[in-house]
Amino acid sequence: MSQTAFRPARRDDGSILILSARALDDLALTPQMKVGALEEGFRRKASGDIVAPPMTFVRRSDQAFFSSMMSWSEAWGIAGCKFQSGDGANPARGLPFLQGLYVLADAETGGMRAVMDSAWLTANRTPAASMVAVDKLGGSTARTLAILGCGVQGLAHARLIAPHLPDLEEIRLYDRLPATAEAARDGLSDLGVPVARCATMAEAVVDAHVVVSATTLRKSRQPEIDPRILSEDCVFVSIDQCAMLTDAAIASFGVVTTNDIAQFRYKKASLDVMHAVPEPDMDMAAMTAAPEPVWPRAGRRLAVMLGSSMEDLALARLVASRL
Repeated sequence: MSQTAFRPARRDDGSILILSARALDDLALTPQMKVGALEEGFRRKASGDIVAPPMTFVRRSDQAFFSSMMSWSEAWGIAGCKFQSGDGANPARGLPFLQGLYVLADAETGGMRAVMDSAWLTANRTPAASMVAVDKLGGSTARTLAILGCGVQGLAHARLIAPHLPDLEEIRLYDRLPATAEAARDGLSDLGVPVARCATMAEAVVDAHVVVSATTLRKSRQPEIDPRILSEDCVFVSIDQCAMLTDAAIASFGVVTTNDIAQFRYKKASLDVMHAVPEPDMDMAAMTAAPEPVWPRAGRRLAVMLGSSMEDLALARLVASRL
């Protein structure tokens, strides 16, 4: 495969650019760029410009899976497909939790144009989508941000969301492995906001204005959060299929949204872990396209973020535009 620089327009030589995580980091995309790309993607999806079927998902064990997802935008002139694996036992093996590839194609010719590290794409598009949810659900004035799970996604969410919360006074971290939370606290020390490592999940969550639950995806739930410790006006972002929320906690949310209704219905039908989560009131595409805020700034709000092929495509498009 050629290392010739990729451009989103059609190329006649058929060359394909291979982009490692390091090469993608070297593009120095800012948090604002990433969030802006996802906002545009949600608006495009609301207008029907993006075709994004639900992912296919095969669980290998309680902590391991294979998944694939694709999307296409005629307006953008591109299509993309991601295949990756996840394995909660990999960190102990010295391997990353997520491994995979993303292929970006020219929508006019169908030619393959670039192959990217899918773990990088997932680690960057997921917190950007979560930040859109936080903003649309009225969480941008939050003073406390709680991160549950201090792996790649937990750290990525803290790094991307913190700069978008001008009133932020504290970041709280919790991980089942104290050493992981300790390392995360040290790694986030440059954010300019006090970072506290919490001994329990309840300590991190109590009265927090924005909570991001980024624990390891499992086949079965291990809920620890009941409604008594949730702030009455919190925005709770779950990227772990609501695994940490008790049924009572889920029922206490006055507003439920998701990044993709079709994906939500697919996951709820196929995963027991989501049985207690009600049908969302609206998805992120509709919320982003609305000219005015659609939810009151009071009461508990839940965003169930399940991963969307549109999000991959939107960030891959941004990557392509910077090459």
